[in-house]
Amino acid sequence: MVPLNKIFDIQYGHSLELNKLEECNPSEGIAFVSRKSGENGIAAYVKQIPEIQPAPAGELPVL
Repeated sequence: MVPLNKIFDIQYGHSLELNKLEECNPSEGIAFVSRKSGENGIAAYVKQIPEIQPAPAGELPVL
């Protein structure tokens, strides 16, 4: 069996909590991906925190 780190570049994400972020509509914010069935895991759209870079498009979050 091949270890996952030989196939994927594994990185820790941010430890942000939705209840501590400012929600907004999709045209103003970025997707907050969470453990949620449906809607591709998007729990809400939130305003970006200037000092935190969002994950790049195409990255696979594993929760």
